[in-house]
This record gives sequence, structure tokens and C-alpha cells, in this order.
Amino acid sequence: MRMNNKELATENNTLKEKLTQSIKDNEELKKSTLKTEYYCQVYYSKLILAIDEGINSMENMLKSCKAMRDKVSQSHNILKKINRHKKLYSNEDNKINYSYDKLKSISNDKFTKDECNELINTFTVSLELINKKFK
Repeated sequence: MRMNNKELATENNTLKEKLTQSIKDNEELKKSTLKTEYYCQVYYSKLILAIDEGINSMENMLKSCKAMRDKVSQSHNILKKINRHKKLYSNEDNKINYSYDKLKSISNDKFTKDECNELINTFTVSLELINKKFK
């Protein structure tokens, strides 16, 4: 019977060690799972921020495109008005020099002075070419 008790005690100790190891492994698994969940949450929050930044960037690009489209449309409308004014002048006027004030009144104050000067130069050259072509 003593031998049997000794064997039972050994088996009991072995089972205790296995149970203790199993509990330790389970705790390590829980810690690892919590770390993984934490890093996933951090990753997803960073991903959401990156997506938001991308959306904001796209919205800003869209606003820039709309602003450029408006500028082109305004320039086109100014060119049409200038061409209408040009037709009123005689063929002797090869150059039509619109002043800054005239261009500002045509464009409804939407352009800076430098932009107006650039437009004046561009339109003047264009009108000179038109005049040469139709002479």
C-alpha cells in the first residue's frame, strides 16, 4: 500500500506541475491576446487617421480643381468680352490695350493686378495675331 501511496503522490505532483504549467501558459496566451488586440486597435486607429487625411487631401485637390476651373471660365468669359469689344474697333487699331481698370470692371474684381497684366499681355498678343490673320 505504501508503494501505491508513493506512486499516487508522484502522479499527484506531476499533475500539479502540469496544471501549474497549463495555468502559466494560459496567462501568457491571455497577455499575448491582449497585446495583439491592443496593437490591432492602434493599427486601426492609425489606418482611420490615414484614410481621413487622404479624404481631406482629395477634398482639397477637388477645391483646387474647382478654383482652377472657375479661373479658366472667367478667363474665357473675359476673352469673349474682349473679342466683342475688339470688333467695335476699326482695323487701324492693331493693338488693343485694355487698362487695369477696364479689365477689372470686365472681370468683376476677381483677378489681382498681376493676373490682369498677364491677361492683358496674353490677350494683346492674341488679338495682334488675329488682326494679322484677317488683314
